[in-house]
Amino acid sequence: MNILYIGKYPPIQGGESNKAYWLLKSFGERGHSISVVSNCMEVEQDYRCKLSEEDIEKLQPRGIKLYSSFPVKVPSFIPKTNPYTEKLISLALEAADEINPDFVFSWYLLPYSVAGHVVAKLINKKHIIHHAGSDITRLYNDPYLHNCLKSVIQNADSILTYRYLSKQFQEMGVKPILMPKSSFPQIFNPHGNKLIDHEINYNNSALFLGKIAKPKGIEYLINSFSEIDKNKSLIIAGGGEFKNNVEERVKDEDKNRIHFIGNLLNWKIPELIRSVKCVVVPEHNFGVPIHRSGIPLESLLCGVTPLVSSEIYHKYQNLKDYIVEINPLDKNSFTKTLERAINDDKMNMKIVNEYKTIRNIIGDYDNYVKQMENIFLEFCK
Repeated sequence: MNILYIGKYPPIQGGESNKAYWLLKSFGERGHSISVVSNCMEVEQDYRCKLSEEDIEKLQPRGIKLYSSFPVKVPSFIPKTNPYTEKLISLALEAADEINPDFVFSWYLLPYSVAGHVVAKLINKKHIIHHAGSDITRLYNDPYLHNCLKSVIQNADSILTYRYLSKQFQEMGVKPILMPKSSFPQIFNPHGNKLIDHEINYNNSALFLGKIAKPKGIEYLINSFSEIDKNKSLIIAGGGEFKNNVEERVKDEDKNRIHFIGNLLNWKIPELIRSVKCVVVPEHNFGVPIHRSGIPLESLLCGVTPLVSSEIYHKYQNLKDYIVEINPLDKNSFTKTLERAINDDKMNMKIVNEYKTIRNIIGDYDNYVKQMENIFLEFCK
């Protein structure tokens, strides 16, 4: 297949960007050609990972050619406006001229599916949309965006969605395709390399991974961590507008053991997880009902215990024997659980020993890729 993809892509941080990268990389390895159109090189600094020369090469693995907009000045027409959608459309038309795509595949409604809709119409190709949880929950229902996004969805040829939303899209006149159970590539395993940094005590540390935002519960984590053994470390790998606010809340006596290391590229995440004693997901009032963080699953596959907020813990019931439930609002209990997880290797050893069982529950990645490939091949007919 020749696929024209418009969506999030590294170095944009976050789960959707990471999932898209691994899937498209796998398609490339299976012989397909993918033109990736994204704003990944100019997304705001707080939401972008740092790139080395080696990393830049990894952005274009076999079968993938990247077309990204850059933060260059555009003609002034509305003050401080960055025309992301228009830039994506222009780049996608350039890519389409080169590869004559079989279809347009967009991931995340705004601005990517809006751009995908326009491009598909202009080049007379089919358009398939992959939505997420947050774009449907927050963007689709916004009164200023609803009519536009509804029309884009209705004019799509298909939409990749969850079972409980399929009837809604069917009633809108678009063909819903149920998303296969996603998984994680084999790079997420307990036996790979670990990070080594003489300035950070990874071996006795807890990890917070992801966007630094209030609904992620990071304030509760920092408050509880401040009460535990001073020889322990907390690693915060992520960025966001809330980062400066969080850094200011760290007590002076904790500043040498709470380390903000910024956004990490997805292929570096397994090494980081394997380096720590536990991964903490203390979400509170996240605001997306269908949300199920992939971080606890990544943690388990890397052989490390995830501590998961009681607000989303029930979504991992088939893995409850390997996940520790926490209540971020109960500081005393949270502190004790956190300290116990950093000090005790028994749970991590159990997770490593039962990796095959855990992988079977989470799902085989190759099977997920094959299911997605079959969906797209059928879509090409």
